[in-house]
Amino acid sequence: MGGLLNWLIGSDASSSTSRAPLARGSDGTVERDTTPLWIARGWHQSGNTYTGPYAVQGFGTWPGSIQRRGDTFLVLIHNPPQEMRRHPKWGCVHPHTGGWHYIHLAVPPIDRDASSVIYFVEKMLAESFAIAGKT
Repeated sequence: MGGLLNWLIGSDASSSTSRAPLARGSDGTVERDTTPLWIARGWHQSGNTYTGPYAVQGFGTWPGSIQRRGDTFLVLIHNPPQEMRRHPKWGCVHPHTGGWHYIHLAVPPIDRDASSVIYFVEKMLAESFAIAGKT
């Protein structure tokens, strides 16, 4: 399912950086794009808060908000899709306010980076559609 998930969310599973084309230096070396995923996905940062869309290719986007609180994150998704209710981690998703849902992270990302949180939520969304048989 890894290849399918990578296609669905359009990201490289081995990092939280974008999957932009590789650049060639004048000496022919290939350099990986190190743009953080949150920037590549069109998210915006204001202080300790990141806002933007969680995206799953072919299925849509959902507004998101990530607030860094020390070593923890308040992770929100607005009106998550019904398919997400079938995901094994749905028990970690709780109603918040005004259609927003809080996603509890049992363990914060090791790198303490919003890009890792975005990747996690997008992966959960993509898995939800796969579980629902919509891939």
